[in-house]
Amino acid sequence: MISHGVLDHMYWEEAGETVEEVARVLRPWRLFYISLVSTKESGYGLGEEVAQHTFILTDGAEKGAVQRFYESADIFKMLNRCFKVLDIVRDEW
Repeated sequence: MISHGVLDHMYWEEAGETVEEVARVLRPWRLFYISLVSTKESGYGLGEEVAQHTFILTDGAEKGAVQRFYESADIFKMLNRCFKVLDIVRDEW
């Protein structure tokens, strides 16, 4: 299963519930690939902060959308409840 640009547009609690649901329906030994935005991204801090690492975007095409940024520790905390994390890769643009 692939999740690109989905979990980072959810609040922390919703993202965790979504991961648990993916784990429930995914067949054993299948892979779950996710793409998330890092707290090191240039857009971090833009918008109105509503929770830790979470902002409501106030400008642009995604105005009004939730944007959650992740640190490696956040990813492990969210995924280790249901999955074995094989790798975390940070793309450099």
